[in-house]
Amino acid sequence: MSSAIRASAESFSDSLLEVIREDNPERLTTIARALPILPTAMVIRGDDLLTWAIRNNARNCITPLRDLGFSMDRLSLRGEKHPLEEAMDMHATLVLEHLLECGADPNAPHTVHGTIMRAAAITRTIDSLIPLLCVRGNPSVASPDGSTPLHAAVANGQTLNVEQFLDAGANVNAIDFIGRTPLQVAITRLQEYNPIATLLLDHGANPLIPDYGGLTAVELAKVRGDLAFVRHLEERVDWNALVATPVPVAPLPQGAVRPTGETFRKDLVNAVRKGSLRVLKEVLEGGGGTWSVSLPAEQAPFLLALAKKRFDLAAPLLAAKLGAKDRDPQGHNAIYWLVLATTEMTLLQPFLKALHEIDYALHTEVDKDGQSQVFAAMSRSGVHNSRQVEALVDFIRRL
Repeated sequence: MSSAIRASAESFSDSLLEVIREDNPERLTTIARALPILPTAMVIRGDDLLTWAIRNNARNCITPLRDLGFSMDRLSLRGEKHPLEEAMDMHATLVLEHLLECGADPNAPHTVHGTIMRAAAITRTIDSLIPLLCVRGNPSVASPDGSTPLHAAVANGQTLNVEQFLDAGANVNAIDFIGRTPLQVAITRLQEYNPIATLLLDHGANPLIPDYGGLTAVELAKVRGDLAFVRHLEERVDWNALVATPVPVAPLPQGAVRPTGETFRKDLVNAVRKGSLRVLKEVLEGGGGTWSVSLPAEQAPFLLALAKKRFDLAAPLLAAKLGAKDRDPQGHNAIYWLVLATTEMTLLQPFLKALHEIDYALHTEVDKDGQSQVFAAMSRSGVHNSRQVEALVDFIRRL
């Protein structure tokens, strides 16, 4: 760029800064189009126009800057920061929302915290997190060290952020760079037992996953000496007790009626989809009627819980004998969906026993192709280990 052109462009600096501070998009567009250089090449005191707009909370200038050629994912001239990181540094929530509306990537890198999502996870307010999640923000996006936003929110004790991530479908059993799940992080990083741990458990956290050192959440709790929490964790995986202990149905208030079977079923399905054990128990406490047993799996609460591999949600449904006889249009019943979900005998045995007690014929039913439930499930899942098949079939025969 010649010195004459540079000098001509610099003569616009004061006018550009003035309209940005006024947050005047029309005048910004007019002046920018009169520049002797591309607006994206205009540098004022070491920063480009997008940085100046973010720094001055000029949210109405974001869209015209995009239209003038600025990428919403460009890195700043100083610090190589993503626009969303710049907005978060300025606590400019409205600017952040405008950047997202203009196409900024909510899963972009962050210079300090790895990803924008992880940076939002550790903040004490959810002002920046909610817009990110609403515009393609991935609650399970991994930072360079392998940790997820959920790990960060847990480690910093941000309960509201943890709830937001879980409601958005974050992987509650994701592992970080040392193989620890968010539950293991909660046990090791938080000073004392915290409701976050229960929140994670209610959304399917598995306390038996070992870290790279071979320690599970149960064992980490033992190391910390929190015996009450150890018992709580062990109760969460005592499947023999869980499939046999129904949630007590609350007394019906005077004048109230239980929901109909279809309403009850839909409420249960919604609770399973939400993935919250607490919500599911609240629905179960209200009680309700029965429903048709021939349903697509996504509309049958027990089958849906098995399809999602949420045994913690399936157990109270089975204990209440709800949905155990449901089958999908292909003739697949609970046995099929159970075997499709897991081949671990420690899980299969208590569930199979409970199903056998409800209806022993479930084990002998065939699907619409004439295949047994077990072999249809193993065929679909690609399990060809004959020992696993034989052990499972032998266990069923002895029921």
